[in-house]
Amino acid sequence: MNDALFSDYIRTRDKWTCQRCDKYFEEGNRRTLHCAHLLYGRGIRILRFNELQCYALCYFCHQWMSSHPGVTFKFLLNRIDLVAFNALNDLYEDRESFKYDTERKKRINQDLKTKLGCLNE
Repeated sequence: MNDALFSDYIRTRDKWTCQRCDKYFEEGNRRTLHCAHLLYGRGIRILRFNELQCYALCYFCHQWMSSHPGVTFKFLLNRIDLVAFNALNDLYEDRESFKYDTERKKRINQDLKTKLGCLNE
């Protein structure tokens, strides 16, 4: 549930537009507009729902960015400052101590619903 909600939040935050090529997608077009985890993949639980490293990208741009890490690095630094970038890296380094329990899942879910609701107003 959190994954779908987070993906919709990122797409809505980015106005259903690919952040690399600026192509607009109809709201609800989840198959071709991805919620891309650019620095660390969604498998890294401590960063899975961290919006600083996630952006709406079309399928083509998502694939292209995944194979061009230097461009991805520049893309991120144009959107977040170096302090935030380093904070993401610090979280990654501390990933083994992260516990993804039921209470955390509930808090993430509620936070995402609130943020998505604010964007839809």
